[in-house]
Amino acid sequence: MAWHGGPPHRPRPARRLLRPRARDGLHGGTEHPGRPGAGRDRRAVRADAAVHLHLPLPRPLSRVDPVRQGLPGAHRGAVDRRGAGAAVSRPRNRAVLIPLGVLAVVVAAVGGFLLWYQPDPLEVSLTGTSANYTVQLRFDHPTVGTNTVDIAVDRRDHGPVEVDRVALEAVMPRMGHAMPQLSAEPRGQGRFQARGELFLMAGVWTVSVRLHGAGGGELATVTLPVSTS
Repeated sequence: MAWHGGPPHRPRPARRLLRPRARDGLHGGTEHPGRPGAGRDRRAVRADAAVHLHLPLPRPLSRVDPVRQGLPGAHRGAVDRRGAGAAVSRPRNRAVLIPLGVLAVVVAAVGGFLLWYQPDPLEVSLTGTSANYTVQLRFDHPTVGTNTVDIAVDRRDHGPVEVDRVALEAVMPRMGHAMPQLSAEPRGQGRFQARGELFLMAGVWTVSVRLHGAGGGELATVTLPVSTS
């Protein structure tokens, strides 16, 4: 070795080389030789260490109106107990109120019709038949005393009426009463009217209608109750 007159040259110490450590998916970084784990990356995570996640605090949810959201009745009770009764009972109340409303309208209509249409309770119409004729008697008010009776005579075969005289006889079989014969006056073809005293007392009477014409005489009978007023 040659010496140049200066201080003796000292060799520099050899640098310690960093040996890279294999990455296993969880750990990473480099490691100094002789210092195991000393040069580990700070981001390395141990497999057995607890993980702390910093998440924001949840914010409170606003109240959901079940009626506006259109939820079914079963879900409305789970969302809001206070409104569950009202939300579920509305369809039931509506189903009850609709038939009641219809019934009220029908009752009002029937009541109005009965008030408007009141047939005369005193008028009585009776029908009897003979061999060839149908006889209809109409009483204004069958009562003790004077009565007015309209008589309509029609042939059963719809042919011409050949009756020119009609008479009425009233009897009460239960009491054995019989009234004098009452003649009817003609009012047109097959139409007659009798006016007079037919009934002696209140009760059930049988009225015989005697028809006289060119073809002979025929008899038709009807039964009716008679009142005192």
